[in-house]
Amino acid sequence: MPPQTPQPIVPATPAPVVPPPAPVAPIAPAPTVVPPPPPVPQSVPKSGGGLGAVIGIIIVVLLLAAGGAYFFYTQTQEQKAAATAQAQQQAADMAAQQAADNANNENNIEADLDATATTSSNADLDALQNSL
Repeated sequence: MPPQTPQPIVPATPAPVVPPPAPVAPIAPAPTVVPPPPPVPQSVPKSGGGLGAVIGIIIVVLLLAAGGAYFFYTQTQEQKAAATAQAQQQAADMAAQQAADNANNENNIEADLDATATTSSNADLDALQNSL
């Protein structure tokens, strides 16, 4: 046999990168109309079921009334206490003003000076010095 010459290797053709377009499906026909479900019969509520709600409303109204009465009672007590304190403060202010007026009176000042003993002040100082 004669010597064989090597044949070049030819690569196979590559597959396409973009797939071929898919066939378009036909548009589906309109759906059939579904009838609505039959109506559910309404149950008749029992009579007398609202008694608990009425009692609850009455209790809430009574609690609100009691809270309002307490609030107004405490407000009036605080106002009375404030008025009493203000009257006492005014009376104390007037007494202090009168005392200040009396202290500045000329006759009171002269009486205070006459009552002060100036002759015994040296004796008081000597007694204080001896005690130290």
